[in-house]
Amino acid sequence: MSSARTLAPPPPHALPPIPRRPARAMVGALVLLGGVCALAPPTPAAAGPAGRPGSAGRAGSAGRAAQVGPAGLAGPAGLAGLAGPAGRVGPGGPAGVAGRGVPAPIAAASPAASIVVVPRVTRTLDLVAAYARLHRAGLRMAVPQAFSTRSLCLSTARAQTPAAGARVLRGATVTVRRLTCYVGSPAGGYQRTAVVPDLRGRSAGSAVAWAERNQLYWELDRLPPLRPSGRPGLLENYVVTGQQPAPGSLLARGTACPGVSTGCFVATPLVMQARARR
Repeated sequence: MSSARTLAPPPPHALPPIPRRPARAMVGALVLLGGVCALAPPTPAAAGPAGRPGSAGRAGSAGRAAQVGPAGLAGPAGLAGLAGPAGRVGPGGPAGVAGRGVPAPIAAASPAASIVVVPRVTRTLDLVAAYARLHRAGLRMAVPQAFSTRSLCLSTARAQTPAAGARVLRGATVTVRRLTCYVGSPAGGYQRTAVVPDLRGRSAGSAVAWAERNQLYWELDRLPPLRPSGRPGLLENYVVTGQQPAPGSLLARGTACPGVSTGCFVATPLVMQARARR
């Protein structure tokens, strides 16, 4: 009698393992991570040594490293560390060097710009006009002796040092000597009178200007020697200390000669004394 065998199923551990695919969630996470990495902004050029401006990257007027002129922001050219358009100097760029706010060196003045030619101030010019000509040329004038000057006898120098045509530094002093004057004749005509103010304490230039506005003659007696000065006018170096006639007097340009009917006129000037201005 034959017996039939029953085949039992193999145990679970005997079956070959079924390969599993990676979880879709993990794949999605990897894809998402890759997208985030792709969207992350690139590191600015300033983070790495290659991102600094090149030799042409001078700073603008503010001298900042992050702002170079109007286009000084770290643009696309900064990603590769190139001195591209962002490295150009802005309109105020010369104020900085290499983008670190270091002031650019100031160019020294040319020595030729400080040299002037001495003009001629003798014989044909009175001292007031000579002083003005030297002042316009950037020079100063000195008079080593006391002198007087009058509206009818303006003092004139016959010698100067340095001589005309010499080349000197701007601000140098020209000394005038051997003073003389050419006497003029007073003119009569209409006699205008003026009340003399108190001129004491004013500059001699201001007092003379008042006399000339009122068509009066004037005199400045024994002015002290003139030291080199940068004031704009010769008489601005002196201050009035005395005057004749006294303040409040009536003064005319002159008067007719007593006992003479016509053709004779005597000037009656405003006479002033002055000291050197300190």
